[in-house]
Amino acid sequence: MKINKNIIIIIIGIAFLSGIAPLSFAQSVSGIPATNSAKLSPTEKPKENDTIESLKDKIEKKVDEINKKSKKIVVGLIESNKDNTLKINGDDSKEYTATIDATITKLFTANVNGLEEEKDLSGIKEKSRVIVSGPILEDQISANTIYLQEEYLVEQGQVTNVDKENFTIDVVTSEKTEMTLDIEKGTQQKILNTKTLELSNAGFSKYKVGDSIHFVSKKPASDEKKASAVRIVIIPQEFFTKDTSN
Repeated sequence: MKINKNIIIIIIGIAFLSGIAPLSFAQSVSGIPATNSAKLSPTEKPKENDTIESLKDKIEKKVDEINKKSKKIVVGLIESNKDNTLKINGDDSKEYTATIDATITKLFTANVNGLEEEKDLSGIKEKSRVIVSGPILEDQISANTIYLQEEYLVEQGQVTNVDKENFTIDVVTSEKTEMTLDIEKGTQQKILNTKTLELSNAGFSKYKVGDSIHFVSKKPASDEKKASAVRIVIIPQEFFTKDTSN
């Protein structure tokens, strides 16, 4: 039986990048029996519990719930952050001014790990997406709480360079975009075993030029090509040259 490698890669990539863990993809290939660990078949539909989408949905539902009750929520993009004042382009096409009080205002970053409290209110950058809660009078809001929403990219591509000194890899995505991924201590990394089709933990030494990867990274500014990697699945190039037919 000929195995569709593209289906295997898609399932493995979606499963790990969406936070399904622990993940083991095993199947009888070339006489190698499947293990007893958790399995996904090429025809099985991936679970719809994508971490990023789940977090986004929860935030949006909570915002909608609070907004309907109190009308004390502004959602939009930061236009400027000067002198403890945020200029916000709201999702409702209105412009708002949010006043920050260092003794009252709390800042949280919403990311794949949940909510993390931040101390530096001056670090809110232009074009950042925020949710601001507090008393509103027309277009003025006194910010009690600010939620800074982390934006992510979910991509696949091929490794073109490995920088062992700076712990970065260069990638050309499927859309022909060139990027540099910064592999950090917190980056979750997995590699596909081309014989058993299982995923195992990986480190920086596993990256090779020519390997394919699926990854989630923090979305860089529009004029930047470097991004911090959050999750990566390495598909060794041997997988595409190996005969997996029975």
